[in-house]
This record gives sequence, C-alpha cells and structure tokens, in this order.
Amino acid sequence: MGVTALMIAGLLLRPWYGLPQGHYVEVLHDNQLVLTLPLQQDSRHQVAGNLGPVAIEVRGGRARLLEYRSPRLIGTYTGWIEHHNAVAVCVPCGVLIRVRATDGQPVPSGVPFDAVAH
Repeated sequence: MGVTALMIAGLLLRPWYGLPQGHYVEVLHDNQLVLTLPLQQDSRHQVAGNLGPVAIEVRGGRARLLEYRSPRLIGTYTGWIEHHNAVAVCVPCGVLIRVRATDGQPVPSGVPFDAVAH
C-alpha cells in the first residue's frame, strides 16, 4: 500500500520536480520573438495577434495569456506558467509565451520536453 502511494505521488509530482524555475518569459508572434519580460517584475503587456490584441500578464514569478478574440480561449485555460520551457499558446492568434530559465540561453541538458511540434 505504501509503495503504491509513493509511486502515485511520484507520477503526479513528476512534471514539476527538477524543472528549473523560470526567470524570463518570451512572447512570440508567428514564431518571431517580439517581447522578453522578467518574471520578477509584475506587469501586463499587449501584443498584436492574428485576431486582435492579446494580453500577457506577469505576476508573482509566473505568466499567463489573456486572450480576447480567440474562438475557444484555449490558451487562457493553460493558466499560470512558471517553470523553464513551460508554454501557453493561442494558435488562432499566433501567440505563444514560453518561460526560460535564462534570457536567450540554450536549454540545459536533462530538462525533459513533453511534446515537440513542427
């Protein structure tokens, strides 16, 4: 019983355990970097999306997308992101936000990806 509980706890905590805390959030529109924001400074910014403006909020070391004209608002359902390589995406707007551990640095080795898409 105890071993099973530990295995379940390990599976539930795996996405967060060992991932570096982010320090910056990169904002991309149509795969082009348009803005880099420090996660340590609370702010709110707007970028032009394919369907109109998209707001990005940074607060308490985390970031999130706030969309206004997307049909399903799926990017907002991602909620707050804070760990290195975490992303929130609004595909119709063409806007992606990505948390980075260091500004413009390559991905540290050993950090897992949960998906790769081209």
